Amino acid sequence: MACMSDAPSNSVTSLAAVAPDAAARNRRLILLTYLLGMLLYGLTCAPGVFWQDSAMFQHRVWFGDLHGESGLALAHPLYIWLARGFTILFPLGDFAWRVNLFSAMCSAATLAVAMRLLLNVTRCPTSSCIGVVTLAVSHTFWTHAAIAEVYNLYALGLLIELWCVERLLTTRRWKWLAWALVVCGLNLSNHLLALLHGPAYVMMVIWGLHSHFELEKVWSVGDRISNRNAALYRG
Repeated sequence: MACMSDAPSNSVTSLAAVAPDAAARNRRLILLTYLLGMLLYGLTCAPGVFWQDSAMFQHRVWFGDLHGESGLALAHPLYIWLARGFTILFPLGDFAWRVNLFSAMCSAATLAVAMRLLLNVTRCPTSSCIGVVTLAVSHTFWTHAAIAEVYNLYALGLLIELWCVERLLTTRRWKWLAWALVVCGLNLSNHLLALLHGPAYVMMVIWGLHSHFELEKVWSVGDRISNRNAALYRG
């Protein structure tokens, strides 16, 4: 199918806006992306205890240690909480391998969200596949998909935020900004890198107010939810 690059800029570019057969194809492509990503990273993830930060995370997940001993910046409570839950719900194999496999699952989900985002933006399956494959086999992303690390969970949150922002810009519906703020708050409980997203949201609110969006309410609600999610750091 030819890429639809000549579509008008104000059209609603989403899976629901294309023909039913194309929407079904896109959904299959997103699912296939996740399954292939899970296969790739599941087969290549570290088989057990690793070293340095990964060993520390495996130790902390084992004990359910949400605070750590290295200060706020290295606490990563959301990662510890989710990884521990995953190891409990998936009780097969070595515990350390299961913690590594959690990174593989987050990485595969990141690829699936990236595929959806790129399909929405480009409306071109070929371009979307090239973008996702480039991310999937990049050195840093693949490395963190194979070991116990927080970065690919952060990448998953970031891609979900970007998808919400794309929905906001396309549909002009304020609920997408609220969802982006919710995910940002959760992501902040995983890694403080999410603080860097703040200026972008401020600029979006300014743009929204200038465009006569009803954003005062959503900013207030989203800010409260983000702060509540980030409270995991405070224990």
